[in-house]
Amino acid sequence: MAANNWIPIQTISGAATEYSFTSIPAGYKSLILKGNLQSATTGYTVEFYLRCNGDTGYNYQDSDFGYQLNTTSLRTNGAQSVSGGTGGFVGASYLGDWGSHVEIHMFGVDNTDRYTTWAGTSAVGGGGNGYNVTMFGGGIWQNTASITQIDTLALNANANSTLTLYGRK
Repeated sequence: MAANNWIPIQTISGAATEYSFTSIPAGYKSLILKGNLQSATTGYTVEFYLRCNGDTGYNYQDSDFGYQLNTTSLRTNGAQSVSGGTGGFVGASYLGDWGSHVEIHMFGVDNTDRYTTWAGTSAVGGGGNGYNVTMFGGGIWQNTASITQIDTLALNANANSTLTLYGRK
């Protein structure tokens, strides 16, 4: 990551209902959340969301596109005026220890002239269990404030999960 001038800011790992990256310093042009996540929630896969600066209002746009679960049907979804934007899709407890690779790029995080937007990828292979996922997702926080905090929503990370926040000046 150093060759691309990405600076590690914080790593969170282990079991937690949600992850919260707080006290993000000012001055970053963009941020990346990158890691290996799995939900402890009962089921096959879980969609988790991102929120900015503790804003729980309906100030987000949300979208996702890709293949979810054990199907060849393409999933497309988009919503406005929701309480968080898609962070990614991760395997849930049914899949056993099948962590999902997640990488989310956030833009406009310290530019008070534009909304914060993000786009990401997530992928998990359930192997013989099926329920493989390859998804693209994203969101828009309809606010021009500088990002000082990023929270997950509906993640319920298991003990093997880890997520690192990087910034670019």
